[in-house]
Amino acid sequence: MSTFDAIREVPLDQAYDVVAQYVDYEANARFTDGMLRYNCDGRALSSNTTVDILLINSPETELVYQSARMVILGPNVRTISAETFAEISSLQQILIPDTVTEIGDEAFRDCSQLQEVTIPDMVTDIGCEAFANCCNLERVVLSNETTKIYSRAFFMCEKLAHINMPETVADIGDRAFYGCGSLTEMALPYKIGEVGDEAFRGCFDLHVAVPDTDFNSGACAFTDCELQFLPALQ
Repeated sequence: MSTFDAIREVPLDQAYDVVAQYVDYEANARFTDGMLRYNCDGRALSSNTTVDILLINSPETELVYQSARMVILGPNVRTISAETFAEISSLQQILIPDTVTEIGDEAFRDCSQLQEVTIPDMVTDIGCEAFANCCNLERVVLSNETTKIYSRAFFMCEKLAHINMPETVADIGDRAFYGCGSLTEMALPYKIGEVGDEAFRGCFDLHVAVPDTDFNSGACAFTDCELQFLPALQ
């Protein structure tokens, strides 16, 4: 098994420490408080070199890096800024620590090889187009504290088949799940207050359980879906 494949099997809470051991801290001291860029043999790399794994431990991620298969964020990371990983076509996996509180707009837009992502509980909003056009994204675990999914957050994620919908979600933006044709079932929470225009349009096989409550539903929000109304809470 390659080092890359072995690290993919490491539990998320151990991944940073396991990967960090491949870095020669003494030789690469200038990277230890920010970016640690390396191949599986631990050599420091310039930002234009192809890498298997990119290790980041700066408080805010701002570098757009075009050639990593896996990104592991360290415990110092607090924010994934807008467009940080947008259009990184090689990115297959991102490991996000519990310290992250914000995922910016278009943060992972057009990451065409990204397959799955787990959002930590301190993240309450999924930014506009955060994962738009991630055409191979199959599985998403949303934070249990998610309150808002912004417009086009998962736009045209054609292979997205598994995503949870926490009871805390109150707002789903316009076209948030437009074109997610692999979704088959979803239950909207009783706290839902608004579902935007065309939020689930193009989800042809989706069965949506909708609470029998007074929430705002935008134009064509559930076009192409099959609806089931849940009884009101007593």
